[in-house]
Amino acid sequence: MERLVAIAAVLDRNEEPYQATLDGNEQYASAAGALELWRRIRAEPRLKRLASSIAFIEQPVNRQHALSGDVSALAEEKPVIIDESDDSLEAFPRARRLGYTGVSSKTARASTSRCSTRRAAGCGTARKAPRATSCQVKT
Repeated sequence: MERLVAIAAVLDRNEEPYQATLDGNEQYASAAGALELWRRIRAEPRLKRLASSIAFIEQPVNRQHALSGDVSALAEEKPVIIDESDDSLEAFPRARRLGYTGVSSKTARASTSRCSTRRAAGCGTARKAPRATSCQVKT
């Protein structure tokens, strides 16, 4: 938690609004641990601005379990997207059924292809951001 407080202190020096993402880097065996962290972040006064600036949470659950458990409770708090688990055409539709709201692809060629595939399949829209592309589903 102290590391996030230190990061927030740096970001909060800028008076302009900012957006950030939380990349879980597959640290959790289930969404419950990530949800507990998110609730601790929201409860920490020093993280108030950071918490309100989080656009989405990127795959907090390790890939062995990411597509086997429901993440909808966490996604009700903040959108949750898959990253490392996006390894097949079925991965994203399966992730959607588990409560994930989008997918992140970081290689420009692959992201264009993945987003185009999902768009053609009616799964969502592509939104490009600096150095990354996130395909978020609008519900």
